[in-house]
Amino acid sequence: MKNSPKAGFPNRQKCFPWRSFFVAILLGLIVILIKFWPAVPDNHSEESHSPRFSLAPGETRACRLIALTFDDGPHPEYTRKILDILDSCGAKATFFAVGKMAVKYPELIREIDRRGHEIGNHTFEHRLMTELTKAETLEELENDEQEIASITGKRPEVFRPPSGKYNSVTVEAAASIGLFTVLWTNHSDYGAMRSSDVISNVLANPKDGDIILLHSGVDATMLALPAILQQLSAKEFRFVTVSALLADYGKKSRKPGLIRYVRAAK
Repeated sequence: MKNSPKAGFPNRQKCFPWRSFFVAILLGLIVILIKFWPAVPDNHSEESHSPRFSLAPGETRACRLIALTFDDGPHPEYTRKILDILDSCGAKATFFAVGKMAVKYPELIREIDRRGHEIGNHTFEHRLMTELTKAETLEELENDEQEIASITGKRPEVFRPPSGKYNSVTVEAAASIGLFTVLWTNHSDYGAMRSSDVISNVLANPKDGDIILLHSGVDATMLALPAILQQLSAKEFRFVTVSALLADYGKKSRKPGLIRYVRAAK
């Protein structure tokens, strides 16, 4: 005679498989979450390379904007190191490139552009603009434009005259081909032999809208850059390209001309 089930205990063979049921439900929920959960944006996406800082009427931003600029490159030894330091802080900058250097190191021009930085016009031969005729000025500017465009597919929007030397012919010639002539607020590394001097110059009195002049081939500048980025970030500065800064201050909507600095126009 077969043993009958004990009183108060159900027959296990006839029990609904609750454990398997709940496991199946849980697996289904996991599949749904994986399929529909929003993707995490890539830090190197096109959108991250083109941040929007322009403000709506009455809106204020918590951070301050500052533009780091590097002249006279690309430099075969320092440019890539500078790019790596900027990337480590998520900073964007503007590199004013000399055309004859771009001819020698096109891969560095491509790398600057690929990493989301701006490339500006710094003439082809790095000649002093005040010593040139309008035709010679245009030749310097257009040759540099064409060289950079042939490498990146983009024409520069900003121009810096070598040594900051310019006259009305310079500004008018640049404007005639759509270039803003951009100077600086702070000349930080000219003649500097120590990184501490560069750091002191940049951090002396930084303000929202500043344009900082640095150079691609100065050893002290490269050594000072990590501390500059760290300390300005601690003061709630965001590092943007010159064009982004001009757009935030409403300058890009105006006819190209001379930009000594932008902060006074806010």
